[in-house]
Amino acid sequence: MENDLAILNQKLDYLTAQFEAQRKDQEGMKELMDDAIPVVNHVIKLSIDELAEIGNDFELGDLLFLVKRVLRDTRLLVGLLDQLEAVAELAEEGQQMGKRIFHQATMELDRLERKGYFGLARAGIKVADRLVHDYKPEDVESLGIRVADALKAEPPEKVTMLDLLRAAFDPKTRRGLYRSLNLLKAIGD
Repeated sequence: MENDLAILNQKLDYLTAQFEAQRKDQEGMKELMDDAIPVVNHVIKLSIDELAEIGNDFELGDLLFLVKRVLRDTRLLVGLLDQLEAVAELAEEGQQMGKRIFHQATMELDRLERKGYFGLARAGIKVADRLVHDYKPEDVESLGIRVADALKAEPPEKVTMLDLLRAAFDPKTRRGLYRSLNLLKAIGD
């Protein structure tokens, strides 16, 4: 009999433990429901507000059509995603190449700067600015035509001292010689 009482006590302890575990599960579920209900209510309210903004423009048939279209064009979408990934990889490689090219270009420009190319270019721009300020385009064009014509003209086979002396008395020749001498003097400084 004592043995039966011990077995009965064991069974009662087991049932009590089961009942207690079930009660704790129910309390946990009740707490979860108590916590979830305000969140769900808030989500529903936000959904209603968002749908109210859409208004009459939204129809359930449109959503159904969109879902069918997405399902029908799944392969196309997967292909587009593959292409997008390829473009992203290409862009990443291009960015890496761009960095290398930019670095090389920077190094080359630095080398040219150290050699003085940019200083020479700045000085040349100043000279060009001066020429633009002092001369009209027509003047430069006319000078170019005259120089080209002078280079085309064949000098005589024999040029005598008398020919040179006669040319020296020509006012145009004297102005040209004077300018040439000034240019040679400026180069010599």
